[in-house]
Amino acid sequence: MRFATPLNSWNNSGSNLPFPHSSAIEGTKFRELRRKSGKHQLRSVYIFDQFRQAVLLLGGDKLGIKKALFYPKIIDQAERIWKQYLQEQKGTS
Repeated sequence: MRFATPLNSWNNSGSNLPFPHSSAIEGTKFRELRRKSGKHQLRSVYIFDQFRQAVLLLGGDKLGIKKALFYPKIIDQAERIWKQYLQEQKGTS
């Protein structure tokens, strides 16, 4: 399973990458890269930092997992990773 196609589009389009390749995650500041590979529904959560650089936080396969279960779990993990990233950036500035 590869993300090459949406990542190449992401490099070219930045924050303007359109649906269905990217979409906002409702109720959050995060966005997701969306990719299908066979039956698999791959999602990678990302956000732009203060310098407008994309930060890829984590990904998962949504296959067989209801939206009501998948997104709360992945959002919680993304928020923890994002907070850690911001703390690390404070230490380097």
